Amino acid sequence: MAENSPQYDPQKRYTWKPEDNFTITGQQFGLILNLVRSYLATEEAQKFNLMVQTNDAIESIMKSGVEGGVIVEAQEPPVQPQPQPLEVVE
Repeated sequence: MAENSPQYDPQKRYTWKPEDNFTITGQQFGLILNLVRSYLATEEAQKFNLMVQTNDAIESIMKSGVEGGVIVEAQEPPVQPQPQPLEVVE
């Protein structure tokens, strides 16, 4: 390895461009695929997927309601001044 070549440190954050390519082996691909499949088979993942679908349905209802004039934008409530503490008078 060259003296000045970068050294990988798992404690650091790294970045790359969206168009960069990475090559993985079949074994690495299988590991990733099996992990994803095993997670998607869990009850937690199924609940999460149902929550996403439910959110999409709610967003669709909200969009139709706003466009149809049934749902209107809420106005921000006026800010009430905070009462000042009373001073002790002797």
